[in-house]
Amino acid sequence: MVCERVMMELDAYVTGELDADLSAEIERHLSECPACRAELLGLQKENALYHEYRSTVEVPISAWEQLQPRINLSPMADAEESKPAIRHSPFAIRWWMWAAAASVLLVTGLSVYFYELRHTSGLDSPGVAENGVESPLSIDQTVKNFQQALALLEEAYAKKKSNLDPELVRELDRNLALTRGAIDECQRALKEEPNNLQAIEFLLLGYEKQIDVLRHVTEEL
Repeated sequence: MVCERVMMELDAYVTGELDADLSAEIERHLSECPACRAELLGLQKENALYHEYRSTVEVPISAWEQLQPRINLSPMADAEESKPAIRHSPFAIRWWMWAAAASVLLVTGLSVYFYELRHTSGLDSPGVAENGVESPLSIDQTVKNFQQALALLEEAYAKKKSNLDPELVRELDRNLALTRGAIDECQRALKEEPNNLQAIEFLLLGYEKQIDVLRHVTEEL
């Protein structure tokens, strides 16, 4: 078995989707090929990080109720019945896993934002303290969570670009550049006026849009 074939099957091997014969072939190749073993180690680390996110993040039910109207975390509509069933490539599987981890961080960030601000204020309206000022710590933590999620997605997207249609890449880059510009504008506004509610709202929406664009791409592949 050649390295190119092994690389194409490594994701399925790691997740236990291969039959016994193919798994045995890959194991024999891995025992003789340092490059493929290194790739396997990288995949195992990625999977461990993904499962760590899933196992450590816990979102309160109340936070879900607040987030559901704002964020669509459900999968995209099923493909048309007339389309033949396809097996997703290993690259798409790995890309989807990173997107799932990012979605978990997205929900965590917003739940922290609403939960902490609600409890520091003692009011039902999220994001407003008794003196009408947001908690800087809550917003900072939310932004850090968004940035961590985007870092994961953008790194995977950079590796994925060469396998995507050039026209799709151009459209993706255009959308991401627009949302990055909006985020930069909001951050500049918040430096001048840290308690600007509208800037905070648009900042969060900008991060949501960036992650959503990348997430939809993963669901299409």
